[in-house]
Amino acid sequence: MKLRYCKSGLNRHAGIAETEWMPDEAKDVFGTPVSHGKNLIARDDSGGSLAALFRELDAPFVGAASGSIEQFVLTMEDDCCGAHPEGLVPSSALDVREALIGLQTMTLVAGGQHSVAECVIVAQGMGYFSGVPRVEDGYAEAVAGFERHLAGLGVAPGEGVGPLEQLWGAWDRFGHAGGSPPISSSQPAGRSPDMLA
Repeated sequence: MKLRYCKSGLNRHAGIAETEWMPDEAKDVFGTPVSHGKNLIARDDSGGSLAALFRELDAPFVGAASGSIEQFVLTMEDDCCGAHPEGLVPSSALDVREALIGLQTMTLVAGGQHSVAECVIVAQGMGYFSGVPRVEDGYAEAVAGFERHLAGLGVAPGEGVGPLEQLWGAWDRFGHAGGSPPISSSQPAGRSPDMLA
């Protein structure tokens, strides 16, 4: 089955929802229109395809398994010809690697290039998020577990966690005591930092 092309591939909104189904907090997030991947790839539900599996799981399919996440992970693991034996992001800092994968996933979901499942299934296949239910065992459980895991790392808000500015304490845990994160905390008023989940 091929899905029809809709005119929602270039807009200022976050995520992959069509505008008639989009929650208010996902509308007009970006200052200028961005190109979303959701309309660039035709879905093929033929037997054995990832799209067919995702349909069985009731999981959104945007653009297949994320090569962006694969490249991101391989870059973190790169030992630079032995110069960094544990990788550019040390393998001993698994929580940092998983936090960074989570942030990259949020970026891809906000941009409409991938669904959460398309990112997590790749990361899990590469050995990350082993404590999170597997996507292929149940989409809803996997996404909920992924969100809980990220909240535990201080990346996504969890129960009792307030605005993103309150998460800066987690930055110290990653070895940057006394410094501020390299991103600004200019979150628009009324926007929930977990809107991309």
